[in-house]
Amino acid sequence: ALPIFQGNAGVSYTYETLNVCQARNNVLHVELNRPDKRNAMNRSFWSEMVECFNKIANDSDCRAIVLSGAGKIFTSGIDLTDLGSDVLQQQGEDLARIAWNLRKKILEYQETFNVLEKCPKPVIAAIHGACIGAGVDLITACDIRYCTQDAWIQVKEVDIGLAADVGTLQRLPRVIGNQSLVNELAFTARKMMSDEAKSCGLMRPLGT
Repeated sequence: ALPIFQGNAGVSYTYETLNVCQARNNVLHVELNRPDKRNAMNRSFWSEMVECFNKIANDSDCRAIVLSGAGKIFTSGIDLTDLGSDVLQQQGEDLARIAWNLRKKILEYQETFNVLEKCPKPVIAAIHGACIGAGVDLITACDIRYCTQDAWIQVKEVDIGLAADVGTLQRLPRVIGNQSLVNELAFTARKMMSDEAKSCGLMRPLGT
């Protein structure tokens, strides 16, 4: 059965990939809810995030949102078993049409995280364990980022021949104010552990 939550304002939140509940008065908790798949972002996730946060934007009972991940890690990023054909195996022989369709698909994916940035209520990310690939796109669109000591991020796209163009390359330089560091992370796909993420201003420690 899908998790069902209905806010005091009568807004219903029912999703396959998200679990929405009330953390406390006027605060909603949105949880990435595919723990058996390490919260990989499948096809349903990209549309459900837009629907969920558009509803939250108009939910008069909600004043803030906490965003977290169920299970052992925050998210492993894009679910390539579900979306590989969208981003890696575009069909057809017309290169211009392939590029046009890929651009259209990327714009759709970007909107999934743009809704976080445009949400009129503060969105607070609570990150634990790994936050990989599109997870970095997601958290940089949030207003505040907190992390546990075991948290780490990785701009992973270069390892599969992609650019981190769903938001990371646009937002991460503004968040940490260091283009050189962003370039290093994007070009090398190295892990940034929580101590470094906190020291560069990307995250704040939980419990402070």
